[in-house]
Amino acid sequence: MKLWASSKSPSSVGIEKATRNIDTARIASPSESNWLSYGLDYDEQRYSRLAQIDSDNITDLGLDWRYDPEVPKEWGKMACCDIENRGVAIYQGKEFVGTLDARLLPLEASTGRVLWDVKTADTSEYPYTINGAPRAAKGKVFIGNGGAEIGAREFVSAYDADSGELAWRFYTVPGNPEIGQQSEAIK
Repeated sequence: MKLWASSKSPSSVGIEKATRNIDTARIASPSESNWLSYGLDYDEQRYSRLAQIDSDNITDLGLDWRYDPEVPKEWGKMACCDIENRGVAIYQGKEFVGTLDARLLPLEASTGRVLWDVKTADTSEYPYTINGAPRAAKGKVFIGNGGAEIGAREFVSAYDADSGELAWRFYTVPGNPEIGQQSEAIK
C-alpha cells in the first residue's frame, strides 16, 4: 500500500469533522452547499448549483493525502471499459473505494488510512473487476462487480460499513438451472 498524508494536519482535522456525520439522511437530503454522493444524492440527478469552486480558483485547491491501491498492472487487461474508477462513497467519516481487482475498502477520510480490505469476488475462475462507484446507506456499502462480458455471473453485494462483513448478495442473472435456486431470498 502506498499512502501519502500528513498525520492530523489542520486540514485533516477539518476533513474528519466534515465527513463524520455524512449518513443516509444527509445524502437523501442534498444541500445547496455540498455534493455528498455519486450523482449528488440517492436520486442521482447529477445537477449541481454549487459555484464555490470555479475555473478561476481550481488551481488554488490542494491535496491532503493520496492513496494507491497497488492493483497489479496486468489486471488492466481484465477490464472491459478501460482502467478507470468512477468515484467513491463518503459515509460516516470514511471514503469507500472499489478497486479494479475486485476489492472494496474504506479509507479514513481524514488520513487516508485503510480501515479494512475485502475481496468482493472469487477471481480464481473469472477476472471480476470493479470500476463503478460504491453507494452507502443505512450502515451498508453497496457495490457491483464487472465481468459479464467474459462469462462471469454478475451480482450486487452489501457490506457492513464498519466491519466489511458481507451482509447480502443479489445475482443479477440466473445461475445454472441444474443446481437449483442459489439464493434464500428468491426461494
